[in-house]
Amino acid sequence: MSDEHKGHRDRTRQLFLQMGGEGLPDHILLEILLYYAIPRRDTNELAHRLLDAFGGIKGVLEADVDELQQVPGIGYNAAVLLKLVLSLFRSYLKDMQSFENVLDCTQKIGDYLIPMFIGKTDESLYLLCFNDRYKLLRCELIAQGIHNAVSINQKKIVERAALSKCSRVVIAHNHPGGVALPSDEDVRSTLQIHNTLKALHIQLVDHIIVSGDDYISLADSNIFVAL
Repeated sequence: MSDEHKGHRDRTRQLFLQMGGEGLPDHILLEILLYYAIPRRDTNELAHRLLDAFGGIKGVLEADVDELQQVPGIGYNAAVLLKLVLSLFRSYLKDMQSFENVLDCTQKIGDYLIPMFIGKTDESLYLLCFNDRYKLLRCELIAQGIHNAVSINQKKIVERAALSKCSRVVIAHNHPGGVALPSDEDVRSTLQIHNTLKALHIQLVDHIIVSGDDYISLADSNIFVAL
């Protein structure tokens, strides 16, 4: 790396530290991030390519590793680094809420769940296990599907709930790119899981569907009355 190139990187890093990232355009933030995977190339140009290819920072962070590597100059290491950003952000948001491990109302549960689905482009199913005071004992990813479907694995839900020795559970999945409304299959599956867990003296408290920053609680709607 030439002294001039190194000097540019040092100055850009210093600018970031001085400003804390505030006010810096997305291409500069991406440029700096890529320094740590691409030591000897002009990452400013690569940052522009990424933003052009995916339509903005949201598209870049949500793209999968194979899609990222289709951009000229982006190799495997850079693609993995970019994927780490969103995973770390989810963990950060989840950790911010870790002190609030008593989730005793729909709003608290919904607020806890929304960060877990940020950036997910495929449907995912989570199981939350609680004791009788609504202290969260376990939150586990049960299944991942495709863009508009995920298999609700009833057997695995029951096994994991029993293993946690919980008395109450909530299941949650997302509708990426859609609306937070249940399908007929969502309702049928919820009823089946409710009945199976009830036989084990475990209460299905709710089934929450998340879409973006919105969610619906089947327990708070007429859809859940049948249970």
